[in-house]
Amino acid sequence: MDEILSAIRVLPIRDRLKLVERVLHDINESHRAGEPRRDPRAVIGSFADIADVMEQIAASALADRERSEH
Repeated sequence: MDEILSAIRVLPIRDRLKLVERVLHDINESHRAGEPRRDPRAVIGSFADIADVMEQIAASALADRERSEH
């Protein structure tokens, strides 16, 4: 996971935000489809049972994206 994070950190902010949005979308779709949860040790997976936190992360990512576009 550290290698993935290092690779993500070199991306421009806009691309990182797009990636976060895609990951959140994937998690949401998987959850709706009844797929088993991801590894709970994963960063995003650790918030799987805390819907409010996931909503806050998504809202923060979208707000940052909007700020970076202006």
